[in-house]
Amino acid sequence: MNIKSIYFSVIAVLVFSVGFSQVEISQKIQDSKIAQSSENKLYFIDFWATWCGPCVYANEYLTVLQKQFSNDFYVVSLSEENSAIIEKHLKKHPSELAVFSDFNSQTMKKFGVQFLPYGVLINAYGNKLWEGSPTDFKPNDLQRFLRRSNIRGNVDDVFIVKNNNLSESSIQDYKPTKPIEIKRLNTVDNLSLEVSKEDSYVKLEGNLQEVLSYLLKTHASQLYLSKDDNASYQIYVHTSVLEHAFDEVLEELGLVAETLTKEKECLVMDFKNAQLWNTHQIDWGEDAESFLIGDTEIQANDVYLDDVKFRLSLVLDLPIKYINIKDFNTSLHDWQIHYKYYSLMEQNLLDVYGINIEKKNDEITTYHIKKAPK
Repeated sequence: MNIKSIYFSVIAVLVFSVGFSQVEISQKIQDSKIAQSSENKLYFIDFWATWCGPCVYANEYLTVLQKQFSNDFYVVSLSEENSAIIEKHLKKHPSELAVFSDFNSQTMKKFGVQFLPYGVLINAYGNKLWEGSPTDFKPNDLQRFLRRSNIRGNVDDVFIVKNNNLSESSIQDYKPTKPIEIKRLNTVDNLSLEVSKEDSYVKLEGNLQEVLSYLLKTHASQLYLSKDDNASYQIYVHTSVLEHAFDEVLEELGLVAETLTKEKECLVMDFKNAQLWNTHQIDWGEDAESFLIGDTEIQANDVYLDDVKFRLSLVLDLPIKYINIKDFNTSLHDWQIHYKYYSLMEQNLLDVYGINIEKKNDEITTYHIKKAPK
């Protein structure tokens, strides 16, 4: 090899190394049983959880896609649960895809994952090319990105194990012993809300404003807290006390809520002529998660109206107000709501459910959280 060839080879290696962005994981549970090579142009990260029913369909869809494109393309199913939980799940529900653990949640936080299932396509440099609901990623999308990608990267170079010295005891499932358990987190950052279901408990982790908004099933902008009170917490709530958890959490923290009204921009939903779906339109099974939230629509299986309102307010980043509600919030319903484009959402809600919506400034309930009087 002459000097000129060596020079350009060294430059190529340096350029690849400088541009390369590794994806951190905690453990590799299993390698892909379908992909033909560990050297690939593109990698698809399938964010999922063992409790997520809609993730099962996404996994099946990606398995078919992986079989269609067994060369140059590699799917990784990534869960933030610990390896023991994942391995136990795989014994009952085997998967042919690569399955890794992101127990320290670094990769989920890096890509800003808010809902499951969720997918991110990256190239061999670790650069994000596409993101959204995995089932929205079509074969022609993959073919287009493959044509544009020339660099290959080894799966072991793209996904790097970073266990952060987690001891075996630190990754065991914590079992709460009280209906509500609250732990203040020692962090200078106000964490974004993370919600996970663990047996008969709901685990909430994030700043207090967002935790309380989840318990109230209302938009976070309707709650007012001082900066000192809006710390980050980890809170376990037993499902049997969820209905009253807002008041109990405040009491344990020595806080009270004053309920007022304020004019704010909101989405007003009028149920005067509504005819909602029953629970026979969608069926994901008893142990499935209730929601499937994609880039354009929300689907829900057997959920109350307040839960749908809360999820819709999150994706719209807007408070929601009911009028002429009748008794719709006392029974379970199935839902399929488009939310990305307002005009389509408006027509969808009217045509499918008879719900009129209007975005306007209106009086809504607000909650002013402050220290309880001594």
